[in-house]
Amino acid sequence: MNFQKLIFAIIFLLTITTCKKEEGISTGEIKADIKTFYSLQNRIAKEFQATLSDTITDEYAHSERLLAWIKQQPDVQDAVMQFIYVFDVKHTNGLSGNIIFTPKETDGKLVTRGGFGNSDGKLSLLKSTDDDKIIENKNVLVLVQFGIEFYEPFSNGFYKNQKHIQTFLDLFEYSDIDFKVTVKVDEGISVFDDLSDYGIIILNTHGTTTGLVSGSNIFDNKLITFSDDVEVAELPKNGASQLRNEELKITSNFEYDSETKELTIEYVSYELTFDYFKKLPVQFDNTILLGNYCFSGIQNGIMGDILAEKGLKSFYGYGYENGWSAPVTNDLCWRSEDSIIVNLIAGDTTGIAHLANNTTKLQDDLKWKEDFLNNPVRRKRYAEQYFIFGPQTLNHYLDKGY
Repeated sequence: MNFQKLIFAIIFLLTITTCKKEEGISTGEIKADIKTFYSLQNRIAKEFQATLSDTITDEYAHSERLLAWIKQQPDVQDAVMQFIYVFDVKHTNGLSGNIIFTPKETDGKLVTRGGFGNSDGKLSLLKSTDDDKIIENKNVLVLVQFGIEFYEPFSNGFYKNQKHIQTFLDLFEYSDIDFKVTVKVDEGISVFDDLSDYGIIILNTHGTTTGLVSGSNIFDNKLITFSDDVEVAELPKNGASQLRNEELKITSNFEYDSETKELTIEYVSYELTFDYFKKLPVQFDNTILLGNYCFSGIQNGIMGDILAEKGLKSFYGYGYENGWSAPVTNDLCWRSEDSIIVNLIAGDTTGIAHLANNTTKLQDDLKWKEDFLNNPVRRKRYAEQYFIFGPQTLNHYLDKGY
């Protein structure tokens, strides 16, 4: 009997040792694959720069040509153009990610929250004071990833017309309701594991058509445009398997100046896909969530449908009636958060009843003017390819019968 126990103990120890060895090999392999994938993204960026011109009037055609070039690369398994200058690429090593090219901006209002408005529109909301529509949880979470692009004081004056985050935090602080507001800025992927104890969540980050960007830096060292000399940071918990299963993707953003052809790497971060959120171990407390990022209303608010299975009560995002969604400016995001907060607090008899969109919606008039009205070629392309004929709006997607 003792001999059998000894044999079992030896086998058990060998199993643990083997598993640890395999785990180490797996981590090393995945880090090598990440660097290989980023090298591909750099090659794509070089081709983008080489074909960029200040005389381009049809960015869609330019994107199509770049997509064709990407598909011809021997290490590309598949590639899709998700939007103008937004490409979802899968490497032959199994890793996937988006590469996004955005125009250089100095005006904070025009900075977008994903891929590539100064308006008087107001959000009209319906009152509801039914007992089951009351927000009992007064804990508020404001998540801000990429803070430098979205709010002062994090941008340190880099952008003009940048909103100070305190202006909307004051709406909670100076209300008659005892809110407890938690603000988390640039804390990376780990913050998404801790969403359970809040009644209201405002999520500010960059978005994609397949999820949102976590804000976690994939590489430890400072990035240099086109340089493959990078060191992969410590992987997130379960990161290796999540990358293989496309729950995580590797998303990079390059900023370009069409006149000088200058191209700058802005970030390389993990994208959290819809599959990631399906497996997210979180239970919401009848929570209201504002997806304050580009493409948040894609597929008629699919993110809200996914999180509803985990107790989310209501979801606000940006999109069109046909289910498509597009990049959104800071201008609309700032007005949306203000409008929702004000109406939640003061727009009904209880001060905290949940509210729903009426017929008048906030819309991204500033982006429509800058990107479409002033560019008839782009406007024509968007109509033909995406059936987009007007400004994008803030929509109430989940449980909008309130």
